[in-house]
Amino acid sequence: MSADERRELSQAIEGEADQLDRLIGDLLDLSRLEAGALTLNCQDNSLEEVAGDVAARAYERSKQERIALSFADSLPLVAFDYGLIRQALTNLVENALRYEPSARKVELRGEIAGETACLLVINHGPNITETERVHLLEPFYRGEHGHIGLGLPIAGGIVAAHHGRLLVEDTPGGGATFIITLPMRKEP
Repeated sequence: MSADERRELSQAIEGEADQLDRLIGDLLDLSRLEAGALTLNCQDNSLEEVAGDVAARAYERSKQERIALSFADSLPLVAFDYGLIRQALTNLVENALRYEPSARKVELRGEIAGETACLLVINHGPNITETERVHLLEPFYRGEHGHIGLGLPIAGGIVAAHHGRLLVEDTPGGGATFIITLPMRKEP
């Protein structure tokens, strides 16, 4: 093999090993969630800060600005486990970026609705059918667009551990909006 072929083969092996490592990590996370063995370290945190952290990591990987942030200055702090919510949001953002048209950006928006803090992940790609919505949070569900994974079930489990909800709605004009809701008043 030539040096270029060896380098290409090495990169492919490294990419596959990274993917296998992520899958094993996801399986371990899912088993901890299902067993109720997840320990939360809740503190007052900024939704905007965790969204900015996820956007920065996405930029580091792709070297493209594919995420737009929209947060009001008056958004209060919310009690949540920063690392776990960052993981849930990362899973949602990676999924949204996979389907986002190249000319658009995934939007991350923070809002307050009564006693609930909402973190929206707005995608402008294909809509999610009602049938798919029923199964989206099931491990290894294979939807119309062919993606199999654990990212959405893990995100849903993390949000549920915080006494929140993970919702999905249609994005006006096409796409899917995932909404993480977290209670404002009581710590999980």
